[in-house]
Amino acid sequence: MAKAQAQLADLPRMVPVYSHRYLPAGRDTSAHPVLSIHSLHDTVIYGLDLADYVDREFRTADVTAVIWRDVV
Repeated sequence: MAKAQAQLADLPRMVPVYSHRYLPAGRDTSAHPVLSIHSLHDTVIYGLDLADYVDREFRTADVTAVIWRDVV
Protein backbone atom coordinates (compact mmCIF):
# COMPACT_ATOMS: atom_id res chain seq x y z
CA MET A 1 0.00 0.00 0.00
CA ALA A 2 2.84 2.40 0.81
CA LYS A 3 4.47 1.75 -2.57
CA ALA A 4 1.21 2.46 -4.40
CA GLN A 5 0.67 5.68 -2.42
CA ALA A 6 4.22 6.82 -3.23
CA GLN A 7 3.70 6.21 -6.94
CA LEU A 8 0.33 8.00 -6.93
CA ALA A 9 1.87 11.00 -5.16
CA ASP A 10 4.15 11.54 -8.19
CA LEU A 11 1.25 11.75 -10.66
CA PRO A 12 -0.35 15.11 -11.51
CA ARG A 13 -3.73 15.80 -9.97
CA MET A 14 -6.60 15.84 -12.42
CA VAL A 15 -8.70 19.02 -12.57
CA PRO A 16 -12.34 18.50 -13.54
CA VAL A 17 -13.28 20.43 -16.67
CA TYR A 18 -16.81 19.24 -17.46
CA SER A 19 -18.66 16.10 -16.43
CA HIS A 20 -16.02 13.34 -16.45
CA ARG A 21 -13.50 15.33 -18.54
CA TYR A 22 -10.23 16.19 -16.82
CA LEU A 23 -7.04 18.14 -17.42
CA PRO A 24 -3.73 17.50 -15.61
CA ALA A 25 -2.93 20.19 -13.03
CA GLY A 26 0.39 21.84 -12.29
CA ARG A 27 3.09 23.70 -14.11
CA ASP A 28 3.97 23.01 -17.71
CA THR A 29 0.56 21.54 -18.47
CA SER A 30 -0.49 24.10 -21.07
CA ALA A 31 -0.52 21.71 -24.03
CA HIS A 32 -1.79 18.56 -22.38
CA PRO A 33 -4.82 16.68 -23.66
CA VAL A 34 -8.25 16.76 -22.05
CA LEU A 35 -9.07 13.25 -20.91
CA SER A 36 -12.39 11.54 -20.44
CA ILE A 37 -11.95 9.35 -17.37
CA HIS A 38 -15.08 7.34 -16.77
CA SER A 39 -13.54 4.55 -14.72
CA LEU A 40 -10.07 3.15 -14.18
CA HIS A 41 -10.15 1.25 -17.47
CA ASP A 42 -12.04 3.74 -19.67
CA THR A 43 -9.81 6.73 -20.48
CA VAL A 44 -10.12 8.52 -23.82
CA ILE A 45 -8.50 11.67 -25.20
CA TYR A 46 -11.29 14.18 -25.91
CA GLY A 47 -9.13 17.08 -27.06
CA LEU A 48 -5.50 17.80 -27.89
CA ASP A 49 -5.62 20.71 -25.43
CA LEU A 50 -8.32 22.75 -23.67
CA ALA A 51 -9.13 24.92 -26.70
CA ASP A 52 -9.45 21.88 -28.98
CA TYR A 53 -11.68 20.13 -26.43
CA VAL A 54 -14.03 23.11 -26.08
CA ASP A 55 -14.32 23.37 -29.86
CA ARG A 56 -15.09 19.67 -30.26
CA GLU A 57 -17.47 19.38 -27.30
CA PHE A 58 -19.56 22.52 -27.67
CA ARG A 59 -19.62 23.63 -31.31
CA THR A 60 -22.81 23.15 -33.26
CA ALA A 61 -22.76 20.63 -36.03
CA ASP A 62 -22.67 21.87 -39.62
CA VAL A 63 -25.43 19.79 -41.14
CA THR A 64 -25.91 20.14 -44.87
CA ALA A 65 -28.74 17.63 -45.33
CA VAL A 66 -32.01 19.41 -44.49
CA ILE A 67 -33.63 16.21 -43.20
CA TRP A 68 -31.02 15.87 -40.39
CA ARG A 69 -31.05 19.49 -39.12
CA ASP A 70 -33.85 18.85 -36.61
CA VAL A 71 -32.21 15.67 -35.33
CA VAL A 72 -28.73 17.08 -34.76
